[in-house]
Amino acid sequence: MRQKIIEIKGLSRENLLGKFPLPIAAYLLMIVIVSLISSPFQRMMQNGATDLNITHMMIGLVGEIIVFLIAILFGAGLTKIHLNIARRQEPSLKDFVFPFKNHPDKFMGFGVLMALIGVACSIPGSVCLGIGAALTSVPLLIAGIVLLIIGVILVIILMLGFSLTTYILLDDPYDTKVIPAMKQSWQYMKKRKGTLFLLGLSFIGLFFLGILSFGIGMLWIEQYYLQSSVVFYLKVKEEHMEYRSILEDGEE
Repeated sequence: MRQKIIEIKGLSRENLLGKFPLPIAAYLLMIVIVSLISSPFQRMMQNGATDLNITHMMIGLVGEIIVFLIAILFGAGLTKIHLNIARRQEPSLKDFVFPFKNHPDKFMGFGVLMALIGVACSIPGSVCLGIGAALTSVPLLIAGIVLLIIGVILVIILMLGFSLTTYILLDDPYDTKVIPAMKQSWQYMKKRKGTLFLLGLSFIGLFFLGILSFGIGMLWIEQYYLQSSVVFYLKVKEEHMEYRSILEDGEE
């Protein structure tokens, strides 16, 4: 497993040689646009909470949800750029807006589903903690903490299992629907969740260094991480296709 991670990261560095400017520019553009759009809605929610103005709070909340959906599309666009880099195809800023023009509902739908899954997994523990705090019940507080930990573990497993869905949708946004794409991702990730989890953990040191550089280093580190994730997807897809081919040959 360690050798596979080293191979993935090595190939990612090779793919990104001379290719950093475009994904970094797209990444910065995404941050700037999302921040500018989000800022007035955040202020509206803060002012609404201070003044107890429900209307302002609701408008701010709806606005933040819209910003969240836009961020999902930009994130998928950045992933599209990395897919083309990994496939040695010439990437462009057109890839950045690809999800906006090709069934954006599918990318947003998947993002919303994953957010809802995360919320659902945290509800039991949060409710138990809330009741425990209200009743000052130590057993309920302990149960709430345990349920939250279980919820976090469950979210991690589900996130890993469905992690390839965006790539699958980018490869075929017209014919592939969200739920089938999620099922395909889950099938791809059988016995591979540990590898992806360890791949993510291997970047912790670099992310820490990026933070120490006042965030400047994160511009490169984030692209390195995204490219590694894309290479992982392409390798998993290739392995799956080879396995299917062997099975089909065996049936013949």
